[in-house]
Amino acid sequence: MEKTSSSKELDLSHKILKQIPPEVFSINEIEILDVSDNPLGSIPVNIANLSKLREMRAAGCGIREVSGNIWRCTHLAKVDLSRNPCITTLPVTMKQLHSLKHVVLSSCELKSLPKNLTLLAVIETLDLSNNELSTLPPDISGMKRLKVLILSDNAFEGIPESVEYLSHLNRLEVKRNKMNNSRGDRKINAPATLKTLDMEGNYSLKSLPSGLEKLKNLEELDISYCGIETLTDTIGKMTSIRRIHLAGNKLRTLPANFGNLLRLETLDLEGNRRLSSLPLSLYHLRKNLQNKQTGTSIGLILDDCPALALPESEVAQGNMVSVLEELLSEDIIEKASVIVAAAVVEDTIIEGLTENMVAVTEGRVWDDLMTDVTSVAIADKECSEDIFSTMLKEVMPGLVQEAVVETVNEERAMIIMTDELLEEMTRLMTEEVATNAMQADSVAWEVMHELVEEISNSIADEQARNRVQVDEMTWKVMEEMLEEAKTTLTNDVATDAVQIDAAAWKVMEEIVEEATAMLIESVATNAVQVDATVRALMDEMLEEANTTLANEVATDVVQIDDVAWKIMADMVEEATNCEIF
Repeated sequence: MEKTSSSKELDLSHKILKQIPPEVFSINEIEILDVSDNPLGSIPVNIANLSKLREMRAAGCGIREVSGNIWRCTHLAKVDLSRNPCITTLPVTMKQLHSLKHVVLSSCELKSLPKNLTLLAVIETLDLSNNELSTLPPDISGMKRLKVLILSDNAFEGIPESVEYLSHLNRLEVKRNKMNNSRGDRKINAPATLKTLDMEGNYSLKSLPSGLEKLKNLEELDISYCGIETLTDTIGKMTSIRRIHLAGNKLRTLPANFGNLLRLETLDLEGNRRLSSLPLSLYHLRKNLQNKQTGTSIGLILDDCPALALPESEVAQGNMVSVLEELLSEDIIEKASVIVAAAVVEDTIIEGLTENMVAVTEGRVWDDLMTDVTSVAIADKECSEDIFSTMLKEVMPGLVQEAVVETVNEERAMIIMTDELLEEMTRLMTEEVATNAMQADSVAWEVMHELVEEISNSIADEQARNRVQVDEMTWKVMEEMLEEAKTTLTNDVATDAVQIDAAAWKVMEEIVEEATAMLIESVATNAVQVDATVRALMDEMLEEANTTLANEVATDVVQIDDVAWKIMADMVEEATNCEIF
């Protein structure tokens, strides 16, 4: 089983089912059941279980019998039994289906209506198309509520008389049947309530059946492709008609009283290749009967009518042809001047009439009458021109003054608009300049900030490099000074013949090492920047070192001198003693 998008519809079509599955009848909520194109043979009694069923589709199921229990489907509104050629009867109980509105029995090869069908008095649409019916039983008139009856593609030679008694019928389709009115004895058997009559494709019809004038509510008539050669004046009496389809016929002319169809919106004459003229009276329909609308079948349709050979401009202007051969026919020749004058005053189409008058009437009327009519037309034209000229003279001063006032007002309005536009432009330009200035300031500030940062980095780098250089120079100076002091001290000792012993040299190295450590610590602590204080401290330390060394050396020298003097005295004394001995 396959459910559609709606949980209330069950589609079992094309499943090769020989019977409806029993479980289906337990689904109480089903409203639409489609079992089309299955070899079922019948509608079973269990159909009664589907109490909410609204539509049943059983097309092409070989149905021979429909269970009488179907009447229990009290909500059933539509039954499609099309393409079931063996169906010959319907259960009499179906007449109790008070909700049933639509029954389809198309393509069932019916030669007569299934038994009990006419008992369905409440149905509104009955489709019997594509069967072999040639008549309808009188009791079809009992279907009092029938609104749409479709009899297309059957074998009817005329509209059955019983149809006339369907008092609520508003649409009747009898397309492509065998309707023939070549002898002119057929009549339209239809109720006065009918609004649409479609007889398209009855190629042997030849002429319209009589009685159309009785259809006071008819709005659409389709007699396309019916082989019709002439239309009687009867068609001009259908004053309620809105759409007439005459395509594919053999018409040469149209009745002159077509202009009486004041509600006419569509006149389809496509494919009437013999049609050579249209009645002047169509001009009166110009408000409703428009040119064919692109992509539709609405309006005045003159496609494929080569014999008509009308200039496109004449068809387009007013959407109607106003110059025709019938214009000066004998029955209206006395009214020609009146019609021409009225046309001039009403819609100023006299120019087109006078230009085409000679060509239209040539060979049809005598020369003097033509001259008189033309003179009347020209005189009326001149009269109209004089009237128009007089009106211009009377109205022109007022028009000029009004135009001047309007021009001044327009100029004032333009000045005001110009001022407003200038003010708006000024404001916008000011805002734009301010915006640009702010943007420029922002950019300048950013650039300046970048330059300052770059300069700061450069200065820092330069200072670092200078500091390193200063440190290197300071250290070098210090080393030179230490070296010089060392040399000086050594020279002094040498000069004084003082030999610095290990103790004195060790003291000197310790003092130098201490001074060096102090200098390194001072340089590191003060970010290696030697200022005047550091230099002074270094000088003091060097001076103190010199003093200390000098004292130490002097002490050692004194001691050495004492020792040396003592040794020398001992040597002198010993030498003296030796000489004595």
